[in-house]
Amino acid sequence: MKRRLLNETAVIVGSINIRNGTRYYPIWAVDYFQWSTSRNKQFRDQMDDVIIMKLGMNVPDNIIIHSLASVPKENSYGLEIVAAGWGNTIHKVTPQILHTAKMQVISNEDCAIRLASLLGILVNLPEKFMCSIAEPYVLMHSGDSGCPIFFNEEIIAIHKTTIPFPDQPTVPSSKINVHSTIDYYRDFILDIINSERDW
Repeated sequence: MKRRLLNETAVIVGSINIRNGTRYYPIWAVDYFQWSTSRNKQFRDQMDDVIIMKLGMNVPDNIIIHSLASVPKENSYGLEIVAAGWGNTIHKVTPQILHTAKMQVISNEDCAIRLASLLGILVNLPEKFMCSIAEPYVLMHSGDSGCPIFFNEEIIAIHKTTIPFPDQPTVPSSKINVHSTIDYYRDFILDIINSERDW
């Protein structure tokens, strides 16, 4: 993560009201590429979806730290998941209160078929991604990228994007939310958490 972006980043802790939380600032950050290189591992992807930051101060003991879900990707189809974020509303306004929404995980095969129907082209969906839909529909918007996706109050994925993009002209109920699975990044996340090294 570039130093300029790191200096402009704050983590809001302790409230679902974006104005009432306490701001914490990172002292370093490491992405999947940096970690793969440092561990002499084959870099599997050209997109860094996950960055881990170390905060300059410890958060209070009463703050709930959510665990990583232990559900393998192949066992997640059909699960009800919950997204939590401050992304823009359909009126393009950033909400003051944290929004949550329930969705259902679909298989990558089902997702690829739906995307091909929407986009008119065949889609090769990498295994690192998980797709979700909802009835009534749920659309993640600008600002939701990077928000946590929960299953049983554990983090199972991180939101990536909506396809087609929220502002593209298609029937809203046909759009699909795409997330990066924790399962794909598990070794990276746990290694950084358990490491005493400063990046």
